[in-house]
Amino acid sequence: MIKKDILFPAVAGALLTLAYPPFKLGFLAYLGLVPIFYIVKNTSVKTALKRGFFWGIGLNTASLYWICYDTVKGGISAILFLSFLSSIVFIFINYGLKRFRSNFIYIFPFVWTGWEFLRSIGPFGFPWLSIAYTQTYYTSLIQYVSITGVYGVSFWICIINVVIYYIITNVKIIKVITAFVVLLIIFAVPFIYGNVELNKARPESGSLKVALIQGNIPPKIKLKGSAVRDNFNNYIRLSKDAAEEKPDFLIWPESATYCYLRYNSLYLNLLRAFSNELKIPIFTGSLDVEYDKSDNKAKYYNSAFLIKPFSNDLDVYSKIHLVPFGEWIPYGDIFPFLYNLDIAMGDFTPGKEFTMFNIPQKLNKNNEISQNFNETKKDIKFSGVICFESIFSNLVRNFCKNGAEFLIVITNDAWFGKTSAPYQHAQIAVFRAIENRIPIARCANTGVSMFIDKMGRVTKESKIFTESILIDEINLRNEETFYTRYGEIFSYFITVVGAILMLISIIKK
Repeated sequence: MIKKDILFPAVAGALLTLAYPPFKLGFLAYLGLVPIFYIVKNTSVKTALKRGFFWGIGLNTASLYWICYDTVKGGISAILFLSFLSSIVFIFINYGLKRFRSNFIYIFPFVWTGWEFLRSIGPFGFPWLSIAYTQTYYTSLIQYVSITGVYGVSFWICIINVVIYYIITNVKIIKVITAFVVLLIIFAVPFIYGNVELNKARPESGSLKVALIQGNIPPKIKLKGSAVRDNFNNYIRLSKDAAEEKPDFLIWPESATYCYLRYNSLYLNLLRAFSNELKIPIFTGSLDVEYDKSDNKAKYYNSAFLIKPFSNDLDVYSKIHLVPFGEWIPYGDIFPFLYNLDIAMGDFTPGKEFTMFNIPQKLNKNNEISQNFNETKKDIKFSGVICFESIFSNLVRNFCKNGAEFLIVITNDAWFGKTSAPYQHAQIAVFRAIENRIPIARCANTGVSMFIDKMGRVTKESKIFTESILIDEINLRNEETFYTRYGEIFSYFITVVGAILMLISIIKK
């Protein structure tokens, strides 16, 4: 019983981890969901719930073990919570198999994809392990996410698993041959479409030479107040080296300036003077605070600031989607006892504004990059998201819909050590680029820093836990995709269809 109810489900879940980054074995996802049919088939609801939970334990422990590097309590809580969510979808699969029998394989892609989509919504949303993210290295197969969004790939992978399960469970040669032909078509359509998109000539609206500064500063050192100046000196030293290549823009990672920059005149003036010296704008992660007179409380923010040369403007974006029980306590104002759990590292307030930043595009008379900020053609609009936010496709879409021409992702994955976390996190950004056809400059304190073009191709990337300067020319976004315009319309459609089919199975005998 232990073997069937615990061991087999846990091993099946754990093996699916091999399909995710950093392993370039995304093809394993094409049959990674097949064991689920055998796990829940011909079992009671209670058994399906139990097996689903241990399947989730296997997957989430093998894939998300690194959360415990930061907080053991938080890591265990996250794994248990996500495993509980897995057990819920296993109940639906179990019920569907009982009601629809063999025909349930046609409904499964709707149920699974709908569950993934719903799991991404709200303050507890966590789409990190969406099955679609196993395909981040296969850019020619996932170009259609500019239409469907990430869950179009989840749906596609589910269909492949269903066809493979059909082949395994059918012995009639005609049916098997037919299934193989269907499988071939399932791969051929996105592959052909993807290559057409990748080879399509696209007009460019301009370019920008960007430098990413990867300081590689251990988080324990960064938290020491005496080390703030050392951090500044480190980034200034690397930025001076980068400036020799005459970039148009410098990007520092999340919390690079670990102080309340708006109110710290020493470091704010230092940063402004440095930007003036280089004649280059600087985008940096920092902390922010404001005093709320309505309740006499200070509100703290995880923020990003834009420093422009020869300007007193201080544009800021505050992180909207915070890490639950990591950066804040959801519903802590309603349930104060949650603060007693001592799980959260910070007590930040979610930001509210989808901030749009502007920097001048510098051009001289020969239409070449100039270091004179008085010679400008137009302002370039961009947005920045912070760390965890990059896994939420709809959040990033809102910035693109507002007109961002390129996207910055700043993060600090140092907390998770030399694990799979930095690679998983970095590769997820590939989907954000394709969904909105927007180039991404990703700057991480300890890596992986990278440039991603608007087709999802990684053009340059750094190694983890090394000081790095990455410089690349990025082509600005000049188109609006179906996904950018209409959002998760595909996901809502799939979810509604799945819900209707399951409702029919309940009502109809």
